[in-house]
Amino acid sequence: MINPFKIIILFFILTANAYANIYNCNIKDSFNNGMFVEANLVINVDENSPSKPLVTINPKTGIYEKGDIIVSSDVDGRIGQLIVTSQTGGFLHKGSYQLYVSRNSAPGSNNYFTGVFYEASASVGDIVHSLTISPWNMQIYVFLSDQPEKVFKGTCK
Repeated sequence: MINPFKIIILFFILTANAYANIYNCNIKDSFNNGMFVEANLVINVDENSPSKPLVTINPKTGIYEKGDIIVSSDVDGRIGQLIVTSQTGGFLHKGSYQLYVSRNSAPGSNNYFTGVFYEASASVGDIVHSLTISPWNMQIYVFLSDQPEKVFKGTCK
């Protein structure tokens, strides 16, 4: 016979990685040279990850080491994922990027959702990019550091 207590414990274990905010976004824009860009993005922020203070420590060991990360000291600071599910026009490569979220604001809140992520590049090294989502009109603004003259715009759900 199945123990109901074990089922409840299993439910909590399986849902421990639930996400607080999940945004589905679509970028439809163009580079300054007129080349059209379209990309679909999914942004997940892990509700259960502890908030990250503004320190430079290795998140796995808690010790300062080369390659440490800096994220917000705000209680909303979290680590999430930016997943590029499709793209045309040379926007970002398809795949998953770790997202360091400084404000994990939900739609309709009174703060912007903000985060930074990096892209590995063989030609110039790692490049840090940023994104912001307006909670009022669900517009997304993506700043790619290797395209500093342009902020790419789209909408989120």
